[in-house]
Amino acid sequence: MVPEGSPPLIGPYSHVAKAGNLIMIGGVGRIDRETGQLAGPDVAAQAVAILNSFDHLLRAAGSDLDHVMLSP
Repeated sequence: MVPEGSPPLIGPYSHVAKAGNLIMIGGVGRIDRETGQLAGPDVAAQAVAILNSFDHLLRAAGSDLDHVMLSP
C-alpha cells in the first residue's frame, strides 16, 4: 500500500503492509513527504521526520503511534 501523500516507491517494498492486527512499515523515514528531499541536515531533524513518517503510515492503515511495539 502506498498511502496518499507518501513519496513514490523506489524499490521492491511497500510503505505499509497490514496482515490481520499487524502493521509493518518502513522504507521512507528520512524523506520529507512534501519536498521529496532529505528531511534535514542532522540526526535530530531526520529522527523527527522518521517519527512523522511512521505516524502518517500507521494512520493510513487505521492505527497510530500509541500502538507501536518495537522489535529488535
